[in-house]
Amino acid sequence: MNAIVSVTRDWGIGRNGGLVVRNRADMRFFRETTMGGTVVCGRTTFESFPGGALKGRRNVVLSRNPTFMAQGAEVVASVDDALRTIYENEAFEEPTEASVGTCFRCAGQSTPELEAPTEASVGTSTHDVWIIGGESVYRALLDKCARAFVTYHDTSVPVDAYFPNLDIDDAWELEDVLGSGTTEQGIAYEFRVYRNLRLLGEVLSAARLGKPFGDGTSAARTDVVETGTATGESGDA
Repeated sequence: MNAIVSVTRDWGIGRNGGLVVRNRADMRFFRETTMGGTVVCGRTTFESFPGGALKGRRNVVLSRNPTFMAQGAEVVASVDDALRTIYENEAFEEPTEASVGTCFRCAGQSTPELEAPTEASVGTSTHDVWIIGGESVYRALLDKCARAFVTYHDTSVPVDAYFPNLDIDDAWELEDVLGSGTTEQGIAYEFRVYRNLRLLGEVLSAARLGKPFGDGTSAARTDVVETGTATGESGDA
């Protein structure tokens, strides 16, 4: 499981449920990276998609509204329900040192030119799970993510939603910068990958003790509110 997010200099992700920085390269990166996998988001984030459910991906939406229905998506009421839904059709694969310790796009990547993920690199399994917002969903599931793919924009604008600042979190380290560029508005950005050291440590400890790691669900926060911020994808993706 990974998080994917677009942030500003102060790790803001949006305002009034929408994006605060428009970046076509980031939209393309989001679409290509998540294609074929499962995306998990809150109701408000889902409703911000102009074209409805994101095509080519399994959509799982968190909502505490028992009457909420989303065409093309599976609606769940809690984080635990979301995790059970994600893995209900396939056996949960326990994280390993190899799966947590090596970024599928980081090894040997030294140029700013980005290559689109292929079916071989990203896969089509529901095990390719992407947390895509909004703020409360990120905060509820971030500690379960092996990596966070962060498009970092070097600008500050008014926001009302934030992603945790991984640069000041000892549980996370910057693993790689996949590329960089400048938006049409002249804003510099980088495609960063952060690795969850705490999760890796738990996996390694469990491996040394010969114990299974997790069960596909867990005690993640379940008090997820439905406010959120749209991801960097257009509705026609």
